[in-house]
Amino acid sequence: QRLMEKVAANLKLPSEEDQKKIEVLPLLMKGHIAELTQAIQSMQAPAQEREVAEVQETLADFLKLAATKYVITPYVAPRPLSDAELFGPLGCEFWGKKRIEGSNACAWTESQ
Repeated sequence: QRLMEKVAANLKLPSEEDQKKIEVLPLLMKGHIAELTQAIQSMQAPAQEREVAEVQETLADFLKLAATKYVITPYVAPRPLSDAELFGPLGCEFWGKKRIEGSNACAWTESQ
């Protein structure tokens, strides 16, 4: 949010309306983050979900406006980690075993 404020002040967008909007978005983000923090503390999942969606929407609006002046590289999620990569020596695969479906227990593979 602080970085959004810094960037927004220096963008100088061609449209005055867009410039005003991009300068307001960091303040909206600050409010959404405060509301999200409150929702997390109250442990209310629906409120948390709503606030996360608002944070994402505000960030998307900011990036869309910033993209009129800068090249914004889209985020491409990496491939999901395998169990062996994720759990390392704590995982079954590290020891040459296979995780039993629906369980955290390990079993030897058929070839062993």
